[in-house]
Amino acid sequence: MLIYAGTKSDFMIDTENDRLETKLYENIKLKMNRTTGLSELNAWRNSLKKMQRNIRSCSLLIIKGMNCKKLALLF
Repeated sequence: MLIYAGTKSDFMIDTENDRLETKLYENIKLKMNRTTGLSELNAWRNSLKKMQRNIRSCSLLIIKGMNCKKLALLF
């Protein structure tokens, strides 16, 4: 299930401002009618910041046929 879609820039800004995990949480709650615990939110925050560092330097990132300008996260 798609829980986040945006541009690379959107992802970078959401991650830098600690908004991405909140958006993921809200989309999971809305689309899947379930919630996640604080430990899972913290795990997302930590792993997504690492992912952000990798994406920042990408010249071409392919995720399910998408290029570096678009990003999708599935749950």
